Amino acid sequence: DLLKRVASNGAKYMYQGDWAHHFVDAVQREGGKITLDDMASYKALWTEPVRATYHGYEVASVGLPSLGGLQTLGALKLAEAINVTKQGDYRHSADALYSMIQIARLQAVLANAPAQQLKTIFPGLDPAPESRLSTATTKRLLSILQDKSWYKNVLAVQPAPNHSSGVVVVDEQGNVAAVLHSCNCLLWGTTGIFVDGVSVPDAATFQQDAMARAGQGVRLPETTNPVIVLKNGKPVLASSTIGSALQEVTLQNLINVLDLGMDPQSAVEQPNFEGPYIGISLTGTPQLQLSKEVL
Repeated sequence: DLLKRVASNGAKYMYQGDWAHHFVDAVQREGGKITLDDMASYKALWTEPVRATYHGYEVASVGLPSLGGLQTLGALKLAEAINVTKQGDYRHSADALYSMIQIARLQAVLANAPAQQLKTIFPGLDPAPESRLSTATTKRLLSILQDKSWYKNVLAVQPAPNHSSGVVVVDEQGNVAAVLHSCNCLLWGTTGIFVDGVSVPDAATFQQDAMARAGQGVRLPETTNPVIVLKNGKPVLASSTIGSALQEVTLQNLINVLDLGMDPQSAVEQPNFEGPYIGISLTGTPQLQLSKEVL
């Protein structure tokens, strides 16, 4: 019934129609502050993707204010600068595995730590997301990684949420979509409310600090990272990954396919590393899809 109403009335049913009223009533009964004006004034963002080159490929992901795409592309730039695959296959080379773990760990800190904290931990680093893929930032990050004890001064980041949906679709014309949806729920079934069959399971329990830093009315950054890889302007690989290891798993599988020549199934079957996290720890589950040109 809900989907039929959306099909008949469009998105306004969710933001201004009956569902919006039911949602606001349910949230306010639980002590939430959202209003009908908040729902009516919401506008989805259509942003420019973030892009970077990697070993002759163009890799594109979700742009600002999202941070997940920057995290993955920044990791690839560091992997290229360090020349990780020249250290050997990370499945058999301790040096290559160590480099990938450190790269993923550093990118997680950049995505989750406040700008002022980044300035304190990494003097001389421009903490602005807009500079994350610059040559200067890559050089500074390389110098940080040369100190094998760099992480000792970094506060542990919070675990990422679970219960998400990663979807990769390729149509018969070769168009590719990589989509990820997360309910950001840490305790499924105990923190949620349902409105006409739609789950609203997490009251931003692990995002309170980020909300305070962002301020009222500002879109929160988030670290999901759907990725599309292009060769000569055509999509050849797409990835959408869920779980608290989504960054590490994405980095590993991009290198598995682009550098080590694995097919997607072989790539996702490889052992994964994860971290650093304290508390709940779930392995990211990737979905990879090659376009028809590669198949």
